[in-house]
Amino acid sequence: MTDDLTGAPPPRILQKLPIADPEEILVLTYTSDLPFFEDVCVRQARARGARVTIVYDAGHVEPGFAAGGGPLTDYVPVPVQCRSGGAFHPKLLVAASADDALISIGSGNATSAGWHHNAELWTHLRIDGPTIPTLVEDLAAWLRRLPDRLWMEPLGAQRLHRVADLLTTRPSRPEPNEPWLITNDQVPIMDQLPLPDHPVDRLVVASPFFDPPADTLTTLITRLRPDSLDILLTRDAQLDSGRFERALDRVGTVRIAQPRTSRYHHGKALEWWSGPAGVLVTGSANCTRAALLRSMDDDRGNCELALLQEIAESVVDLVDAEEKDLDDLLLRDSDRETEPTPAIRVLTAQILTDPDRIEITILVTAGAAPDHLLIDVAGETHTAIHAANDDAIHIYRLDRSPGSLPRSVTVRDDSGVALGAALVTDVHSALARVRHPSPLEQQSLPELLGSEEQMQALLDALRRLAEIVPPRPDEEKTSLSRRRRRARVEEDIRRAVGSGLLNLALGRDRNEASAGGPDGGELKGDEGEPDRKDREQPASKSVTPPLSAAAAFQAQTENQRMRGRAWFRRLVEEAAEWPLGAQLASYRSLLIAVGGGLWPYPQEWAWLVHDGLENLWAAAEDESLAVEHGALAVIGLLAIRHGTLSQPDDPDLAAGFKGFLAAFRDWRDWALDVNLETIEKYAYQLSGHTLGPRFTAVNIRSDLEWLLARREIDDALDQLDDISDSTGLTTDGTVVVQVRRNPKRAVLLVLDRLREFPDTHVIAHFNGEVHGWWNGRRLLLAWPTPTGWRASVWHNLFTGIVGYAGSSPLPAASESATVTDPAEAWTRFGSR
Repeated sequence: MTDDLTGAPPPRILQKLPIADPEEILVLTYTSDLPFFEDVCVRQARARGARVTIVYDAGHVEPGFAAGGGPLTDYVPVPVQCRSGGAFHPKLLVAASADDALISIGSGNATSAGWHHNAELWTHLRIDGPTIPTLVEDLAAWLRRLPDRLWMEPLGAQRLHRVADLLTTRPSRPEPNEPWLITNDQVPIMDQLPLPDHPVDRLVVASPFFDPPADTLTTLITRLRPDSLDILLTRDAQLDSGRFERALDRVGTVRIAQPRTSRYHHGKALEWWSGPAGVLVTGSANCTRAALLRSMDDDRGNCELALLQEIAESVVDLVDAEEKDLDDLLLRDSDRETEPTPAIRVLTAQILTDPDRIEITILVTAGAAPDHLLIDVAGETHTAIHAANDDAIHIYRLDRSPGSLPRSVTVRDDSGVALGAALVTDVHSALARVRHPSPLEQQSLPELLGSEEQMQALLDALRRLAEIVPPRPDEEKTSLSRRRRRARVEEDIRRAVGSGLLNLALGRDRNEASAGGPDGGELKGDEGEPDRKDREQPASKSVTPPLSAAAAFQAQTENQRMRGRAWFRRLVEEAAEWPLGAQLASYRSLLIAVGGGLWPYPQEWAWLVHDGLENLWAAAEDESLAVEHGALAVIGLLAIRHGTLSQPDDPDLAAGFKGFLAAFRDWRDWALDVNLETIEKYAYQLSGHTLGPRFTAVNIRSDLEWLLARREIDDALDQLDDISDSTGLTTDGTVVVQVRRNPKRAVLLVLDRLREFPDTHVIAHFNGEVHGWWNGRRLLLAWPTPTGWRASVWHNLFTGIVGYAGSSPLPAASESATVTDPAEAWTRFGSR
């Protein structure tokens, strides 16, 4: 047993996992909250390079299981249903390599309640010697037997067998005082308990659920014949109070207690004592018929997992509790009917290879299986043809690829009736081990930037990402070949550095709040358990989300921030020659740091963003990442624009922005092809003090369209505020300015500012008007006189004209003439 982790919940076990190189992590649970599980288990597990599998009751997955964008690539979800009709109810965590393992058996479901909020009981066993104890061999044997008593898709059975094989690579040898593993797949748990042949001194029962007739409690009392009975009832425990009291009447001394804490006590424990010697049974089993009196071969028998061990001190007595009268407790009536099991249940949707195919697995326990299934993906309906079946498990294959798949798909039968939703798993990716996981598998980017060690690890991971050679473009430019190339790119990155860095590069690292309930939804696992909606809800439902960039940087010392700034300067320098995948990750990292306020002044970050965009712009195009390339480049362009507006006294930066803008205008279609959804992913949490509150996806897209719709002369006209009160551009390209004095001087100033747009027609208005044209050598002016329009032309003004707008008068005109209007002036002098 691991003393430093005694009783710790699974998330803490995974954080402090003592196994150096785990190959497999397996979780068995009744209720599953998959978004929560992904956040607190999968990230840590994949960071260690382990494959992850979660097996759960198919009827008890929490709302929100379909959260996320694309198929599952980091773990394998395995929904199951007991063939007996009971609940799949064990709580197990296994982390194993060929020569090491940690096994946790307890009472908590893989939900925010079971692994975080509730009071639960866990026993952790470390097996790191040359042999394994009998308990591990028994556990492996049970894992191998389970597929015969569960309805589950084939991959789930393979996963259980793989973990069982890994646990038994070492020879077994019984160890003194090792716990005894109890399972009920063949024999009821009650019949396996080593009950003494004499009355016991004391029986202790802690369980949140009791079967309505109290048959299980009655059986315990009958077989153990205790002199005294202690019952620990959590708030809102479920039982039939009348029949429960009749069972208690069989014992002379009865003590009922309730924990003083407001936490929901979901742990299950049986203890009996004869003198100083005690026996403790913990695990998943409540004090119900389905859990203790039935096996998985019996109708409605649950699947349970328990540990039995000898103890010298009561575990239940360690709970701070106060005595209560049964009448004073808030109890839950257990006379409720459970929801019927559907005749057809959707289990999984899997992307498989060799050959490439997509398979949908359903369970049919009554009636005929559909001839085919209808799969709804992105507004389109695809047909899955029946391919095989093993008893009640039926497998269907799609007749054609639906393209990019979401996290879940809706499945209907051949008549169009909805059967349910299925999670989509990319099996090849989920079973691949990461070679060099980045620190982003365990921490968010802002959180790790305060640690020199983690920053170095991230830089190393980015360098490894830069070494990945993109696959060659497919010769056949079809949508299917592009999808395959994209899948290959993602898979290569994921295998090399993990999903954390891949998600950062592709803008898929937003943390969504996961759903969670007070008891992990376990209120339907035994007979008559009430609905979740009737339960009292705790004050908190979810774990604290990772720090935002702004909060993380604010919490750092100035020395940490200085090291972070130096790290990003080094990153931008190194990234200059990196391929596109690594460029996306590095530039996204920089933008997050800028938006979070790592640099206090624009002059400190604007040039880094500029140089990073130069790197990204110069990266070789990759069609499979074109949308991300464009989205991040667009955000970089608008960030530089914000920097130029924040420090207008840096003409070099303004020139740099102008150069980028010209390049974007040349690639207008590429930039505008970026969808708002992708921009939103990359712009997430970038708005704020540094980049301004307007720096959101909608505004970025709007500003981009505005910038690209403008001509270069529009940008030049924006710089005329110091000359004119208002500036306009007519449909024929004439610039019209309103001034307060000396329109001739204003025309000269404007023409000089517009020297990159030769012979632009400029009109200045003030008590009349002056017209002008200049091409860099020839100046033409026209103005009204009492007798008509006067036109003058000057040739060869090589020194420019801005000086003549001041104190220096224009030299004598090369030619002058009276004309009828400015148009004649241009025709006569300007067009030649």
